[in-house]
Amino acid sequence: MNEKTIYSYTVIYAAPAGFEEFTPYVCAVVSSDSGERTIVRLQPGEINIEELSPGIKVKAV
Repeated sequence: MNEKTIYSYTVIYAAPAGFEEFTPYVCAVVSSDSGERTIVRLQPGEINIEELSPGIKVKAV
């Protein structure tokens, strides 16, 4: 399984033009086991926004 760990994140409520239908959405910096960090957008419904915190594991798809 390709799990990553949330390093940092932000919840976007005021989206730019063309992305309004996706709000709120989450952009996160995730870390791999090797320490590599990547910026991702979490898929809607992947995780409850109220449950987000650094250190949570997410699946990369």
